[in-house]
Amino acid sequence: DFLVKELSKRSFDIIPGKVLNILVRVDKLFGSSSALSKLLEKRGVKVVNGNGFMMLGESFIRISPRTRSVNVKFIKVLDEFLKGRYD
Repeated sequence: DFLVKELSKRSFDIIPGKVLNILVRVDKLFGSSSALSKLLEKRGVKVVNGNGFMMLGESFIRISPRTRSVNVKFIKVLDEFLKGRYD
């Protein structure tokens, strides 16, 4: 619930599902899932690029919720990217 709420606040489209993973549309804010997943990986945050899933392509990433501290780190890194700090 935490990640869905926080991602929704940041204008990400969330695709509801019945499993623990969260499917998030990222192309509107980041251009492509490949670009975002590479940026996140440089900061020590792992997501699954949508290219590995049939029909999702560059529009989506899949997030697997973890501990609260890991989820908070993910949101903080996303916030930095949304503010334009891609160091």
